[in-house]
Amino acid sequence: MTKAAVVVAHNEPVEIREVELAGPKAGDIRIAVRASGVCHSDLSVQNGTVPFPPPPLVPGHECAGEVVEVGDGVSRFKVGDHVVYTVQPPVWPLLLPRARSGLSV
Repeated sequence: MTKAAVVVAHNEPVEIREVELAGPKAGDIRIAVRASGVCHSDLSVQNGTVPFPPPPLVPGHECAGEVVEVGDGVSRFKVGDHVVYTVQPPVWPLLLPRARSGLSV
């Protein structure tokens, strides 16, 4: 178990909760997050402006940390490596029609 700030519903404050994480799958790594940025995209999901992904969710897709586990087949990273990463979920197909129509995204 680990603690995380969880968006439990749109337009509600985040809650600090204990969450259980599965081990890494083949090709994955697990990172102990040491720092995470919560950006405008995260806030837009929290307030419902961007409905993807739906709550509950843990915001913060820009992070830095340390590799603590590696899944089968991982050779590029090893436990103890320091990493910085960003995850860009596939939301642009959802937002692009709004942008083209002149609506704010």
